Amino acid sequence: MARLRATSLPRYRPEEVEAFEALVERYGRQIYNIAYRMAGNDADAKDLTQEAFIRVFRAFRRIDPAGSLESWLYRIVSNLYIDMLRRRPKVRIESLDAPIVTSKGGEVQRDVPDE
Repeated sequence: MARLRATSLPRYRPEEVEAFEALVERYGRQIYNIAYRMAGNDADAKDLTQEAFIRVFRAFRRIDPAGSLESWLYRIVSNLYIDMLRRRPKVRIESLDAPIVTSKGGEVQRDVPDE
């Protein structure tokens, strides 16, 4: 992972940047694995992981040291996944093996040539 430079983040002290990098190093793989189990593919899991850590970075100064960081991270990823599902268009998928039913109630056979 690319290292952040404290000079590129003037609002953050160097120790805050280092603490955030340590947090990403410690929990990055775990958050990715959770996101992958939810999303089922690498691209969405990476997007969810990245967005989760962006949200953590924005709220970094407000993290409650007494609270459960893992639970908070899990909740962030879960909420992001739910948001992702809501944004996706709803597509009706039909099996190619299912019979085609006509308006009169009859079924149509599919003739698919064997190759």
